[in-house]
Amino acid sequence: MILGSLILCCIYLPWFTIVVPIILIVLVLLTDFFQATSREVKRLEAIQRSCVFSQFDESLSGMNTIKAYKAENRFLSHTDYLINKMNEANFMTIALQRYFAINMSQLVSLLALLIALLCCFRVFSINASSTGLLLSYVLQVTGMLVQGFRAYVMVENELNSVERLKYYADELPQEPGFNTIGPSLDPNWPSEGAIKFENVNLRYREGLPYALKNFSIDVKPHENIGVCGRTGAG
Repeated sequence: MILGSLILCCIYLPWFTIVVPIILIVLVLLTDFFQATSREVKRLEAIQRSCVFSQFDESLSGMNTIKAYKAENRFLSHTDYLINKMNEANFMTIALQRYFAINMSQLVSLLALLIALLCCFRVFSINASSTGLLLSYVLQVTGMLVQGFRAYVMVENELNSVERLKYYADELPQEPGFNTIGPSLDPNWPSEGAIKFENVNLRYREGLPYALKNFSIDVKPHENIGVCGRTGAG
């Protein structure tokens, strides 16, 4: 219907054909500008929402421990903080949508104004019935263009979740396969339960600080060893 309306305008107003490519270029540039910003804000909102869900799940699973240590207020305040951070990104997403809709409406309204002026000032020989036909179609196209470009942008924003799933499934580095018996090991290994670490450095992933630095331990056979840490330390 948008294409048919533009063709109708070009038939009745031949000079309008010059304006159509300019308007389309401006629409595409505006869409790209909004899309780049909205996509990143949507990613932030998805990350913050994951933090809220994770905190909620941890609170439910550790409810007895939280009550035992009387830490309800601390967990409530931390949950409120995470929800506020998520809402900041969510409100920014809504504000960007309104910004895009207003700019699109202004641009398309200028298109309708241009056609109305060309018709009313009799730049072209066009009768009153054709003028009414053109304006009625143009006013319908105004809303359709806004909704169409907005839907196009929102589809990509909502696909951020699919992008994250694809990243987790295909792009995260995987651990090497576990080899139980190597060519240089005794088939009866291990013969005794001894574990020895010498100056081991461990971290959760690349770029994070080391959780263990120069860690050394020598566990003898038949020893009972207990490792203690804070809740969630693994």
